[in-house]
Amino acid sequence: MSESYQRLEVAREGGALTITLAYPERRNAIGPLMTNELLYALGEAREDAEVRVVVLTGKGKAFCAGGDFAQMTASADAPQRPHKGDYVDLLRELWRMDKPVINQRPADRCTCESNPPARKTRTNEGTATANPAKPLPAT
Repeated sequence: MSESYQRLEVAREGGALTITLAYPERRNAIGPLMTNELLYALGEAREDAEVRVVVLTGKGKAFCAGGDFAQMTASADAPQRPHKGDYVDLLRELWRMDKPVINQRPADRCTCESNPPARKTRTNEGTATANPAKPLPAT
């Protein structure tokens, strides 16, 4: 995975391939260029036997603001690769992926030194508080 992308950052650590939407000035809104790059990155992940899981995340404050309408209606940045598909093709690629694809919101990223705030989780029995840095005991 040594490909170069304009709107993505792709990195592999062990069996996890992280695809970072890297257009923070537009809150990682997906336009035609990013769609095309995502199709290539996901295709490469599918074909790479060493990749066991794909993690999608966003650079900056947001994961993804949705569609980039400004890029859809204006002349978009020229893609480095031939056109591979559109939004429907991207959804199909995600649906057909034979490896787990998970989303990591930028706010969920934390290091061992950080102490993320506790989150309240609604359960059938009421409200429970969980701190992701401290795992809940097994039941």
